[in-house]
Amino acid sequence: MSTSRRRFLASMVSVAAARVLWSESPDQTAFPWGAPVIDCHFHPRPTLEANLAHIDGSGCQAAYLLARLGSADDVKRFMQQEPSHFPGYSVSTNVTAADAIALLTAAVKAGAHGFGEVKYHVACDSPRCAAFMRPRPS
Repeated sequence: MSTSRRRFLASMVSVAAARVLWSESPDQTAFPWGAPVIDCHFHPRPTLEANLAHIDGSGCQAAYLLARLGSADDVKRFMQQEPSHFPGYSVSTNVTAADAIALLTAAVKAGAHGFGEVKYHVACDSPRCAAFMRPRPS
């Protein structure tokens, strides 16, 4: 088997780069789940300390907050204080309310990345839910 000098050097550079990256990566035993985990359905607790304790206790490295509309200011404060633990948030409200679309649209414009937990008694294919899925002009 023959190889060119260029191919040999490229292989050695690749191996060296991989070893450097591996040596700088966190210890794999530091992740209780085997890899970093983000909780994507995290209901915020009243205090930053309680939120951090819950994340640490669950073995997660970060959490995507799912908050009621009324607690959006608290969520933004938690994100500002601990951005590496709280990379974003979404909001939830009663989708059967007459002003639900306006409230959720305003929340997204104010910084929410989306909305979730539509658990009110509304069929997924109902006109009410379809109204949430229609594109909105900016």
